Parts: sequence; structure tokens; C-alpha cells
Amino acid sequence: MNNPEDKKMNSYRSTLTTLALTGCLLFAAYGCKKGGPATPYDAKLPDTTGDLVVKVIDKTVPVAGVTIQVLDPMGNTTTSTTDPYGQVSLPINYKRYYQEQPDPIYYINLPQQLIYATSTGSINPTNGTNVFTFDSGNLSSLNPVAQGPTSYTQNLQSTVIYNLQYTPGGNLQVPVTVSVDHVPSGWTAAYQNNFLGSSVFNTGVTITVPPNSFKQPGLVFKGIDSAGITYAASNSTTILRGFQIGIWVVSTVSFGPSTPNVPGKSSITGSFGFGLSNAGSSSWSLTYCVDTVANGCGFEAYSGSFGGAGTGSIGWSRNSEITGLPLYVSFTASNPDIGTYSGSFQLSTIGVAASHTSPTSIY
Repeated sequence: MNNPEDKKMNSYRSTLTTLALTGCLLFAAYGCKKGGPATPYDAKLPDTTGDLVVKVIDKTVPVAGVTIQVLDPMGNTTTSTTDPYGQVSLPINYKRYYQEQPDPIYYINLPQQLIYATSTGSINPTNGTNVFTFDSGNLSSLNPVAQGPTSYTQNLQSTVIYNLQYTPGGNLQVPVTVSVDHVPSGWTAAYQNNFLGSSVFNTGVTITVPPNSFKQPGLVFKGIDSAGITYAASNSTTILRGFQIGIWVVSTVSFGPSTPNVPGKSSITGSFGFGLSNAGSSSWSLTYCVDTVANGCGFEAYSGSFGGAGTGSIGWSRNSEITGLPLYVSFTASNPDIGTYSGSFQLSTIGVAASHTSPTSIY
């Protein structure tokens, strides 16, 4: 027979057991949570804040008044103009909303303006001040690379070909128009592209040399910016003659009695000729000396000019000189485009007839 009191006690115990089990389950589920997020996505992700400074520098000089465009990670474009210090400053406030959100990238554009072609760049900013610089650098260069012989023949039209390479010194693009200095009259220069920079950085250059040329110019290639200023220049590159120039010297002398006739003395009559076998109508300066000592000018001192084909004959004379002394000749001929040739020799002994023809000399 069941006791009513026992039934009441059993019901109470069952209720306590149920409450205890429920409490254990709740503790197991929530007892270790200490105010943190239930999932990692509940956490506050770090933002990127600070500022972006964009500078424009041309050959170490800050450039004011340059338009700069900045595209932020949210697709917004901000347009600014560089200040007197050649820079603009923009705030950065990049918020992260989820774990997989990529790091921010800011795209920077300098559109075509002034002497500059479109120049671009990008930056992944961090907290604080971030600096991006458009800089032309100091070492923009032009380099002519010969594509064949750099010499020419004498009697035929010749061509000398270069591949001219333009290398900017930095990421600020400065296009240039190509020209070349020191091209002799009658020679021509032709360019495959005479505008380099931005997208085209090399060009073929053909130098045409007419027949019967003799000059050896040192060419200097230049890159001129749109303001008319030389922005880059090559070292001098020389086009050479592919042939030699023959130089000839003829000197004669004859002797007679002095006037009045003095024993042991002689009168002297001489001539001097100088020329080049293949230097066209080039103009040369000439000095010519005669003396009884080497390289002296006591007997005769001539200074003048002549055409490359020859001097004809320069005459000179002396009336009464000591018989038996040596007689020397020295000379110098020069042309600014070809060079200088000098020589010295003993022509004869006074009183002994002689003539001198130099062996063909090559310059």
C-alpha cells in the first residue's frame, strides 16, 4: 500500500533531478563564455587610418600645380593639385567589416599635363602617414647602339644606323623629341620615331653620308621635352672615315754663289709644296720653317692656308749663307675636321744641291 507522503517525496525528487540536469546542460553550453564573441566574426576588425601624401619631383625639384587623381578601395576618386611643395595630402579611413576583406589598395594617377605623360602607381597603406612619389630621377639617358659599321667609304654614299634607346630615370614619364647635334653640312639624319617616352622608348636612326666626305663628327643625340629643354643627352659617338688620307710633301733647294761672291758662302733658292691626295676642297692652315737648326725658323717662316688638293709651290731664297751647314725644314698643317699633321727633316747641306719628296704619309 502506497503512502501518500512517499508519493509526494518521489515527485519532489524527480523535479530536482530535472532541474539539476537542465542546469548542467546550460552550464556546459554557456558556462565558459566570458563576454567574448560567440563566433570570430563578432570581433571588431582593425581599420586602416592615417593619410596619403603624393609628391611630384622632377630632377630633385618639387613641381607645383600638377593634377593628381586617387582612387580609393571603395571606388571613390579624389582629384587634387600639388601645392608649392609639390605634394597633396588625402585622409585614409579604411574600415574592415569581415575577416576576408582584402588589404586596401589606393591607385594613383597623374594624367597627361605640362611636359609629363600619364604616369600611374599604387600603394598599400598602413596606419599613419604613407608617401607615394612620382619622380623623374636624375639619370634619364639616351644611348645610341650601332647596328653595323660606324665608318663610311670615300666615293660612295654610305649609311650609319643606330638603335637609339631612351631610358627614363624614374616613374614620372617625360616624353622627348629626338634630335642630333654636330651633323656635318650635306649629311642627313632620319628617325623611325622621333618622339620617345610613355610607350615607345627606342627608335632607329639612319645617318646618310654623301660621297667624297672626309669629316669625322662626334654626334650627340638629345631628347628635348615639350618645353624645349634638353631633358636627356647621349655621350658623343664618332662616325669615322673608312679610308686613309694621303699627305705629300715636296721640297727642293738649289745653291749658287753669294752676291757679292764671298768664298765659303752660298745663295739659296728653295720651294715647298704640301697637299693631301683625297681630302676634297678642305681648307688647311700651314706653317713652314727653314733653318740651320732643327725646328728653327731663322731662314724662312711662312704662315698661310691652302686647299686640300695642294699648295702649289711656296718659294723662298737667301743670299749669303755659310756653305756646309745643314739645312732643316719643319712644318705643321691642320684642319679642325680632319686633324693636324707635322713633320721635320734635313733637306740638305748648304752648297750641295738636293731635293726632298716625303714618302706618302697617312693620317
